[in-house]
Order: sequence, then structure tokens, then C-alpha cells
Amino acid sequence: MADLSGKNSVSGRINAYSALTANYTFPHIFSVSPNAAHEGDFVTIFGDSFGDKQGDGVVKFYPNKNAEIISWSKSTVVCKVPEGAQTGELTVTTSEGTSNGIEIAILIKFYDETLIKNEFLAGGVAQGWHADDQSWQYELPFSFPFFGKRYDSVYVCSNGYLDFTNSASSHQNSTEVLKTRVMIAPMWDDLITDGTIQEGEDIYLHKPSANSVCIRWVGERYEIGDPVNVEVVLHVDGRIKFNYGSGNADMSPTIGISGGDGYQYHLASCDGSRLLDQVQTVLFVPKVLSFSIPLDLGWNLISLPLVPENNQVAQIMDEVNGAIESVWGYENGVWCVYDSLNPGFSDLEIMKTGHGYWVKTTQEGLSIQIQGQMSPLSFSLTNGWNLIGFNSLKSITVEEALADIEGEVESVGGYKDGVWYVYDPQNPGFSDLEELEPGRGFWVKCLVDYIFSNEESD
Repeated sequence: MADLSGKNSVSGRINAYSALTANYTFPHIFSVSPNAAHEGDFVTIFGDSFGDKQGDGVVKFYPNKNAEIISWSKSTVVCKVPEGAQTGELTVTTSEGTSNGIEIAILIKFYDETLIKNEFLAGGVAQGWHADDQSWQYELPFSFPFFGKRYDSVYVCSNGYLDFTNSASSHQNSTEVLKTRVMIAPMWDDLITDGTIQEGEDIYLHKPSANSVCIRWVGERYEIGDPVNVEVVLHVDGRIKFNYGSGNADMSPTIGISGGDGYQYHLASCDGSRLLDQVQTVLFVPKVLSFSIPLDLGWNLISLPLVPENNQVAQIMDEVNGAIESVWGYENGVWCVYDSLNPGFSDLEIMKTGHGYWVKTTQEGLSIQIQGQMSPLSFSLTNGWNLIGFNSLKSITVEEALADIEGEVESVGGYKDGVWYVYDPQNPGFSDLEELEPGRGFWVKCLVDYIFSNEESD
């Protein structure tokens, strides 16, 4: 091909078909679909030389989690994402050997959905929010946790949804748009709150308890005119309820919640239902998450990516306590230690998110299982050296984390697999520490006091 003359290192044609139908001696993975999934989701692995039957074949997700196999053939394996799987490489192993690894993102399932008896409350104070395609900003009575962040205010849209970051009011509901917005949608449809079909059309607010707030829509379907009565109740602990009153017929709604990143969202079981007349209440409960922190023999620099129910060092290290020599913390220039052989004489009693810790082990192959809730990603820096943690289940670049204090950080150090890695803000291209990873701790030398947080407020 003349257009490629001088641009390729060999002459002749590229045989893509031959590359895809190569006779592999060992199992080989071409692709995985989807490339991002939650625990319990089905994943299809495409490749070659898996064998006609499973036999002793296994699929492993990072970190060393065996998947339940649904079906197995020479070129395709369908499996279920195992509990405790994390973002990383999956492999297929047969009696012939282990395949190449292929990256798959394991998404966080933030909420569990259940259906309970109808809890429609009614009541509340009319806000005078009479409109077609309009939204109003409302200051919440408490900081509300939602998909790993906290919000102090929300936009209430006449079309039956809440949005935490976007004031645009859209009547064109869809799952695809829901994914990209930070939304709570009990009845996203083409609605109006200024009609005359039912008495008192408006949006109502009240606090059913000291720890909850209710937002209720009394309106109608645009042009069709059917009455709509729906409400959402937000609880300070992150629980969400969708309550449905009388009417709500001939609907075509999008119903669910979304973190706005295109991946983390949950469609309700009643999504798309045409009739929602006094149906069961939909309850979303924040999920207790789990994370495994692998430990090498010797020294490990770790942090807690979740907020455990019990943050006592002895409790966190309980399953590996016999193989832990010590745990060290550093805060405000002072070292504290937990000595597993003399816990009564230890001055390090609790472990906190946003802090880093040195853990010395005496055995190989250990890991700490952390269960708890997400908290907003945050850490504090003081002038000098800081040992920080990374309370997130998603990596971010060092540059992103420190963007607000560019020029005020002298260096960032990480320790993994017995090797030190360094980020030099003056020479980022020559740095070998690129990301802050969940479960890892980091040393940061800062020239100012600084607090990083992804909490949202207005």
C-alpha cells in the first residue's frame, strides 16, 4: 500500500484474521464484556484455547478471587463477578496454563434496593413552585451522603427529580442522561406543577423527623393531564425512599439514582412502569462495602479506604493479629504504635480514614478485610511531613489530588511491594509515582497547611 510506504517496518499486508485465529497453546483472552461491572454481574470472556469443557479451569479476579462459572467453551467463558473482586486483571487458568491478564473495572455497588409497604406521607408546606420545566435550589437541613460524597443543597425539578449539581430542568427523561447527572429520580417524566387537574398542585417540603426530609410533587402529566402524586424522603444516614400516592397512571418514567459518572447508578425495579398508583415504597439503603488490603512480608504502608464500624486497631487487625508485629501511625509530628504482643501498653488505639499507617508483618500472603461505609475523599496536610491515607475506592492521579496547591508540595512518596516510588512536582515527567491508590498510604512533604475534600456544598 503506497500510503504506508516508509511508515511501517515491514512490507506486505496485515492479516488481522490470522491474528484473531492464532493457534494458542495456552489459554488466551482477547476481550471481556462488559469491561466494568459490579459484584454479582455476569461477565463474558472472549478468547481461545479455554478447552471444550471447564474441567479444572478457573477464572480469577483481582485480588485472587475465584469466579462462579456460568458456561464454558473453547472461545467463550461466562462467569459471575465474585464478592470482594477489585479493579485489576482477570485471568483464565486451565490444565494447559494461565492466560494473559486483562483489565476489568469493578464498580462499587453503593446501594441495595428493597420494596416495603406503601409509606406515602402527604403533608408538608407548599413552596409556591408552580411551573413547567423549572427547578429551584433547596438548602438541605443536613449534609446528605450520596455515592461517596456529601451535599448541603439540591435542585428540585418540577419534572419529578432532584439534581445535586445541575440546575437544568429537562422533561426528556432517559437512562442515558440519568447516568451522567447526580440525580435522585422518583418520577422523572414530563410533569407540570401549575395545572388544574387536582387541587393544590405544587411542590411540598417538610421534615417527618429530625433526621429526614420529604419532598413531594403534586402535579400532572403534561398535555395528558393524569394526576401525579409522588414524594422522596432523604434520611441523614443516606437512606432514600420513593413513596407513591394515588394516580400516577399512563406514565413513562425514568426512576432511579445516579452518581453522575456514567457507571455508578441504580435503576429502580419500577423504572418505566406505566401505573404507579399507591404501589410499594422503594427503599435504597447504603451498602456495607468491603475492601481487601494485601500485605507483604515485612513493612507495608497502608490506609483505610472505608470507614469501619469499629475502628479499634485490635479489631481491624483481628484476623491477622498473630502475624502482625506492630502498627505505626504519625500525626502532627508524633509517632504512635500498636504492639500486638503488648496491646495494653500501646498508644495507637484507633485507625482513621485520611491517615496512613506502617504495618509490619511476620508472614507472607496476608490481607486485611475492611468493611464499612464510604466517606468523602479527604485528607489534611500541615507544613512539613505528613503520613496520609486515601479513603476512596477509586484511584486518582497525584496531580489531580494536589492541583489546588501546585507549587506548595515538595514531594510525595509511596511504598509498595518493597519498593519506594516518588512524585516530584517540579519534574512530574521523571516521577514514578503517578496515582494515589485505595488501601495505600503516602508520605507528603508540604510547604503550607491544606485540606483536600470532595464534599459538595453551595
